Formats: sequence, C-alpha cells, structure tokens
Amino acid sequence: MTYLWLDQFFMWSDIVKDIIKRPFILSGMTGVVLMVPLAATSTRKWIARLGGSRWQMVHRLIYLSGIAGVIHYYFYEKSDILDPLGYAVLLTILLSFRAWRAMRQRTLKPVTLVTEK
Repeated sequence: MTYLWLDQFFMWSDIVKDIIKRPFILSGMTGVVLMVPLAATSTRKWIARLGGSRWQMVHRLIYLSGIAGVIHYYFYEKSDILDPLGYAVLLTILLSFRAWRAMRQRTLKPVTLVTEK
C-alpha cells in the first residue's frame, strides 16, 4: 500500500512502467500478497472454519512466497549477488528436504495391526 499510495499515488500507468523497469518490485509484491491469506487464516477460528486439509493447502503458499522473496532479493542486488544465491541454495535445500519427506510419507504404507477376537 505504501508503494501504491505514497510512492506512486495510484498512477497505474507509472506503476506498470516502474514494474517493467524494476522487476524486483513485482516479485516483492507477489511475495507479500501471497502472505496476506496466511496472516488472515492463522487463527484457531480460521483453522476450524477451513478444516485442517484446506487450511494446510492455503498455508503451502509460503513456499511460493519464499521463492518470490529470493527472486526479489536477487533482482534487487545489482552488483554482489552472492548473498541472494546463498539464500537460493538454502531455500532449495529446505524445499528439497520437504519434498523428499512428503514423497517418503506417501510411499510408506501405514501398518495396521490385526487382532484376533
């Protein structure tokens, strides 16, 4: 809102020109916008309203927000891209671990105990 209102005064043509000139603005705004539903649904009442599985699907937007944040930082840095690349490597490792763990849980079949009566 600060960018739209105080910096650009809702001049949409100037905003489009600015986004084309500076792509870090678009990636940063994308990351922030993706976090709005996360903040709005992080209360116990929203978890109950959405149900566990739908709430979890909404909160998976954090992965896209993290990627947008790394892209934003990469575009923002003009000369020294070592830090953004470090964050990209760290995010890649963390997301790879999450994906590996999710795939592993899907392939493991739950063990059920059969009891005789």
